[in-house]
Amino acid sequence: MQWSGLFGFLRKQTSRQAEELVIVSPYISTSTLRELSKSIQANSVRILTSWAESNLIQGSSSLDLFLLCEEKGWELRILNTLHAKIYAMPREEMWIGSANLTASGMGTSSNPNDEVLGEVKPNESDWTSLENLLSAGRVVDDTLHQAYSEWLSDQTLPEITPIQSFIPPIDSNSLSPYSLPRTFTPTDLYDILHDRSDYSEDQIMDAEHDLSVLRVSFIDDKNEFFRLIQLRFFSLPIVKKLLVDISEEWMRFGQMRINMREACGGKERTSRDDLTMFTQNLYEWIEELDTTEEFEFGVPRYSQLIRRRKTP
Repeated sequence: MQWSGLFGFLRKQTSRQAEELVIVSPYISTSTLRELSKSIQANSVRILTSWAESNLIQGSSSLDLFLLCEEKGWELRILNTLHAKIYAMPREEMWIGSANLTASGMGTSSNPNDEVLGEVKPNESDWTSLENLLSAGRVVDDTLHQAYSEWLSDQTLPEITPIQSFIPPIDSNSLSPYSLPRTFTPTDLYDILHDRSDYSEDQIMDAEHDLSVLRVSFIDDKNEFFRLIQLRFFSLPIVKKLLVDISEEWMRFGQMRINMREACGGKERTSRDDLTMFTQNLYEWIEELDTTEEFEFGVPRYSQLIRRRKTP
């Protein structure tokens, strides 16, 4: 199963020589497909997507996808009842899951979706079903593309009333320090997973725990791995709760530990030693992953002071 780094994974898979590549995805962003095209080595490519009217009007689907496919010599088909997501090299391998070929679906946007792709072992009937699904779609040619373009140009965008975001109240009973990384720093996490032979069984178990907590899969590309864990770390509910309490005044380690204990429902739920360990880890993870330099840390470093950087 691939839980993260989906675009990097697909880029690696499609860089292999293959007779054919099939992409089935209701939503495809042209920019994401163009980026993926740089790695595609298949002799032919067939793509099935949806051009539902509402999606075209809202911009979640784009007609210029055809122009890219035409440029590359690929076949594009549309099927507006499509919901399946399939990436396959027929008669070789097939990956299915929830991820559309978009920045959010592939995890390359600043606010990615939680997606997964899993490899399946298709039998002959499955390959036939895939062919039937492709055959159900209509081939896009210049005539159909022009017709869609003329139709879309006649449409008026609906007036959309902005929706105020709903921020649910935080339930302290649902927060736990055990949903924080057990590995001391992100660099330690990468090093352990990169070469497990140098580390103990307990360290490897902690690293596996952290992958599960962060819902990421390990990849060798360190910069990309850090980008993935950065997105996931700062979206953890316990981290978001604790960061809210950091102001422009210095916060000491002891206060952060108290805040963590209270956020997680009181001292009865977590041991003092565990709180200390997770608080230490929290400081280290924030410092390594805060690429925007929103926070700063006190000197001497052993005091473990933290505050939100003052705005000029």
